[in-house]
Amino acid sequence: MARNPDYDMTFDCNAYDAFGVYGGGWLRTAVSIEGTFLGIGVIAEAMDLGDVLIEGRVIFSQVLSGSPIDLGNVYIEAEIVISPPVTNWIRWGEIGEFDFAIDRKNVAGEMPLDWPGSIYHIMKLDSSVMVYGSGGVTQLVPHNNFYGMKTLSRVGVKGQWAVGGDENMHLFVDKKGCLIMLTDKYIPLGYEEFFLPMTSPVLSYDPSEKMAYICDGTTGYVYSVEEQSLGSGPANVTGIGFANGYSYLIASGDMEIPLFEITSDTWDFETRGNKTIHEIEVGGDTEGRLEALVEFSKGLKQEFIGTGWRSLGPHGLLSVHCFGKDFRFSLRCPDPMSVKIDYIRVKGVIHNFSPIDV
Repeated sequence: MARNPDYDMTFDCNAYDAFGVYGGGWLRTAVSIEGTFLGIGVIAEAMDLGDVLIEGRVIFSQVLSGSPIDLGNVYIEAEIVISPPVTNWIRWGEIGEFDFAIDRKNVAGEMPLDWPGSIYHIMKLDSSVMVYGSGGVTQLVPHNNFYGMKTLSRVGVKGQWAVGGDENMHLFVDKKGCLIMLTDKYIPLGYEEFFLPMTSPVLSYDPSEKMAYICDGTTGYVYSVEEQSLGSGPANVTGIGFANGYSYLIASGDMEIPLFEITSDTWDFETRGNKTIHEIEVGGDTEGRLEALVEFSKGLKQEFIGTGWRSLGPHGLLSVHCFGKDFRFSLRCPDPMSVKIDYIRVKGVIHNFSPIDV
């Protein structure tokens, strides 16, 4: 049908509306639109409007009712705004209910966290709730029907599964590779040099043994909460199972248990003077043969030199001759046996010792 210019109408949305408000910018009509039209349900009955040109901003989520109309050819010039998914909001409801709708009971609620990103885990810790996500770690403390919020870290967790623990203690690896323990305190444990290179680490916690298994399919470590020590472990542990009073490791395939090997931190024996080590003694309980390695350096920027792996005697003694300022001591068991180390005693001489060197 040909367009008749005589029927064209112009609406000034900046004029006064029916309520005496100027510049409301709304064109109000008593019509109903159903169907699919830019996310708005549309139902229409025949009503020919001819060619309609709409200029302005489209406002979504409006409910229109009335008789169906035929819009004819409609041209829209507008700015479309799409809201991103709300991934950093938490919601809560009544006990035992899965409906989080806020009603007159004033029990359910919702609120955003004060960091961007996605929420990975929500876990109970004592009388509070911990929220772990890609943008931070937040503690929620209940108060009446609401929660107080305290953000402990804005670094974020290194992957969706890098969190574990029980109701008394949590462990997680942040994006910087730092292993962190949460009790009633926030305790950074370190070990960034081991965990930062890992991709998508999985942390599985065994509360009966107080051991955390951290692996990514290629590399694996075991952290002992009681011993506060980190060692190599299987690389493919994905969870912990419990049956008949025993705990079982769950893995994606056959597990390979690495041989026992530990290395001490760098020791200078609380003096920067030169020292000579001539014997080490190791005490403990092991079913297999123990080997030791001593590394020594002559200064802070000097490379470490190693003695090579040597077997300890039947009484746990090893004679060495190492001269330097800084030392590291390593032990390993070539056989897959049970090993428990109680102490390492070092014997040697501090050259030209003076109390001012301490």
